[in-house]
Amino acid sequence: MMDKERLTALLNNNHKCYGTTNLILNSKLVKELNGIIKKLNDEVDMLLKQKEYLQIKLREKEINQLTKTTDGRELI
Repeated sequence: MMDKERLTALLNNNHKCYGTTNLILNSKLVKELNGIIKKLNDEVDMLLKQKEYLQIKLREKEINQLTKTTDGRELI
């Protein structure tokens, strides 16, 4: 992960021409950001799957409650 000093140095050097060093640093930044974005997307996907699973379980529970009488017997 990039520390604050490195980031500040990069931002302060924006007025200079892009040299090889700047291009390398920028490509490293892009790779780091892409990694972070991928991790966040994976977390969102996992949360969406959990949401779908819980919705299915809730529907099953509601259906089971609707198909039972008050004394616990199932309706035909």
